[in-house]
Amino acid sequence: MTDFIALRCRAILVVGLLLGCNNQPATYPVHGQVQFPSGAAVRMGTVEARSRELGINSRGSIEPDGSFYLTTYSNSDGAVQGIHDCVIVQMVVTEDIAQAGSAFGVVDPKHGNYKTSGLTIEVQPDSENKVILKVDALGGKELKAKDHKH
Repeated sequence: MTDFIALRCRAILVVGLLLGCNNQPATYPVHGQVQFPSGAAVRMGTVEARSRELGINSRGSIEPDGSFYLTTYSNSDGAVQGIHDCVIVQMVVTEDIAQAGSAFGVVDPKHGNYKTSGLTIEVQPDSENKVILKVDALGGKELKAKDHKH
């Protein structure tokens, strides 16, 4: 009888390992745009969002039109439900700004820190979850459609 119980326990364990265990919280699609106060699109960088309740991060690349789609576990799956604090991350070489004499299109660094960004989104299960994140430009120099076309 003991062998039968041991065999049964092993079988349950193997089935459990094969099926896996998905303890990940559900995600909901989130998309939007990052804009300067004038409505001009931020054209580069990454949006990162951190769930206040669960501490789970999601992120999405900012496209040239300012749009982004958040990803948590798999491509564009969105973010977990609830309030999220957001930051905008841009990799900008300061020597390039100094040489070019221009900071057009660069987001104010305050938006790169969760403590100072002031950016939040709320993700809801039964919502389109389309958001607009308004950010300040470094030195007030927004990149407008006519500026620096390449």
